[in-house]
Amino acid sequence: HLITVIVYDSGEMSGTATTTLTIDGAPNAPVVEITPAGAISGEALTVNIVTEASDPEGGSVNYSYQWYKGGEVNVTTPGVPSGITQKFEYWTVEVTADDGSLSGPPGTAEITIGNSPPQLDSVSIIPALPRASDELIAVPSGWFDQDGDAEDYDYQWTVNGDEIEEHTLPTLADVHIFKDDEVSV
Repeated sequence: HLITVIVYDSGEMSGTATTTLTIDGAPNAPVVEITPAGAISGEALTVNIVTEASDPEGGSVNYSYQWYKGGEVNVTTPGVPSGITQKFEYWTVEVTADDGSLSGPPGTAEITIGNSPPQLDSVSIIPALPRASDELIAVPSGWFDQDGDAEDYDYQWTVNGDEIEEHTLPTLADVHIFKDDEVSV
């Protein structure tokens, strides 16, 4: 912008001064979202820019990122790596656009981390070579829970493809099985 100032003295004499002034506006806030929307503990988080920030002068913008957990800055990259989040944590991300001179207001998004399901490597049935008179025992192995929840199991036994509805214990009594039955848990 060109600004001209004219001044007058008491004798009606005037003088003129001219200056050029560049007005720089800050970029606006980007619109952002966190994915996945239903994140569970241990899952990586990513911020997606839904609507880019724009600079009023048409210049390019760069983004900076701040992820907050419990009010403290925890990560300053576009994403949170896997293995960091835990159930019920509240995370907020702020994405700020900068045009090289000024920073605009941040675009924000938030998420509460959900409970992750436990994992199990395998289950075996002992004895490995049972007789019809043997009680069968389910032996799970390889329990892992990202949330650190206590180890707990629900059992479902099937005999010849039919579920034994009333039986959800780790053992199956011999009254449920006969010679040549196919049993799974």
